[in-house]
Amino acid sequence: MTDTSPITSGIDFNRFLEASVSNPAFNTDADMQLLIRGPSLHFYIKNGSGAVLEYSFNGSKLHGRLAASAERLYSFRRVSKIWFRSVGSTTVEVEAWATA
Repeated sequence: MTDTSPITSGIDFNRFLEASVSNPAFNTDADMQLLIRGPSLHFYIKNGSGAVLEYSFNGSKLHGRLAASAERLYSFRRVSKIWFRSVGSTTVEVEAWATA
């Protein structure tokens, strides 16, 4: 018989985060923390259908921009925090996972 119960032991190498963004400047504190350990980190940043989304991996410099409904994949990049800003309102989703 196949075990279909939830996996509750071990380390979870997956993360899903979602937030509303409407600040025209980066916040003092990061908007998201990925909190995943592993030798290789991969993540998507997905902008909702609202305004243009800008993001930073250090909170002070612009590292990318996504038009409404756009997304970007980063593979093999070590990032622990992300800051967002937008003139207007939008929703951002981040899906992250680590691989061995």
